Amino acid sequence: LWAVEEEIEPKYREALAKGDHQAAATLDVDLWTSRVTPQVRERLIEIATENVHDDTNEPTRLLRQPDPPTFERLATIHVPTLMILGEHDLPGQFPMAERSHERISGSRLVTIAGADHIPSLSRQEEFNRTLASFLEEIGFR
Repeated sequence: LWAVEEEIEPKYREALAKGDHQAAATLDVDLWTSRVTPQVRERLIEIATENVHDDTNEPTRLLRQPDPPTFERLATIHVPTLMILGEHDLPGQFPMAERSHERISGSRLVTIAGADHIPSLSRQEEFNRTLASFLEEIGFR
């Protein structure tokens, strides 16, 4: 399920080790956002390049797993919940989203055709329609 990410990860870490933050950012952006316009891709690379230092500072050193684990607490969510995936997201995202959807009572899981990991950028109009429709259905104005 994560073969593509596992293939890219060593190249990403190598670019970081060499201090080539733009190359690392480009690998990351291209992995997750295959369906955005060239202009959006360039902006995402700029943002990722500016923030790639987060990965060089071993961000997981401060990570503490919640107890009980977050996934086990999803059933305690009792508010309208919309989960949106892109059709071209990484394969590993789909089973996670489906399992989350099963655990959150009354949640809605939508896959946007033609979108990648960031459907709000890769298929903006469809994303906005989906979100607006959901908000209208739950009475949010």
